Amino acid sequence: MFRELPLFAQSAAYQTESPRYGLIETEPVLSAASEAKANGVTALGLVAAWRGLEEGPVLDQICERLEELKQSGDARPDASLGIIKSPAIAQRLKDSGLECYNHNLESSRRFFPEVCTTHTYEERVETIQHLKQAGIKICSGGILGMGETRADRCELAFSLKELGVHIVPINILNPIDGTPFARREALPPLEILKIDCLFPVHFCPGRNHDCGWALDEPAGYAEHDFHGRRECPDGGQLPDHLEPTGGEGPADAEGPAVGSELG
Repeated sequence: MFRELPLFAQSAAYQTESPRYGLIETEPVLSAASEAKANGVTALGLVAAWRGLEEGPVLDQICERLEELKQSGDARPDASLGIIKSPAIAQRLKDSGLECYNHNLESSRRFFPEVCTTHTYEERVETIQHLKQAGIKICSGGILGMGETRADRCELAFSLKELGVHIVPINILNPIDGTPFARREALPPLEILKIDCLFPVHFCPGRNHDCGWALDEPAGYAEHDFHGRRECPDGGQLPDHLEPTGGEGPADAEGPAVGSELG
């Protein structure tokens, strides 16, 4: 989705080293699904860096890819495709096999206009509502460390609880050269630990969470520590080329996992 957020390296508004791709064809999707299964990953997400989906040829192609992925049986069809403008589009995605959709609120309603000018907070909320109405699970959280206050973080958590999202990813800003947030001071590790504890314990009881990756109990997604290591609960590992930005391979990572020193 095209977003003028100061942190996204893939935004067309900034000059970064992020590569650009066209709409993916069938063969790469099925190949990725097969590789995911071989590595113990049970879900595969179709992701696009554009504003959102409307009725038309692009939606038709997305639905075809979802159907093919579903029929392959190798991975659960997930997606993150931006703003969904109507219940009808959400229903088409559901009918094509989509099971879970990622659409982060990013921050609080108050702070959101400080980091995004291409669409409104309400559009993001409505997208989640349309998808839930169609019976699609929602993965929605935010990106912290953008300059928001602790009160903004609390507001985000309560908004997610009110929307009844199923999976809550807690992402921490990783400043990228070429974006306005390139020199943003990183959150201290202890502050990150406090955030990671507050969300599930106080604001989103019963929801899964993770610092940087969404977790879904049946899916066995990757857990992270501060060194970028990925460890899948079911014993699988993410392929090396699916690493988070700046991450290290499982064999190369050093240091304790988050919280390991807290008992």
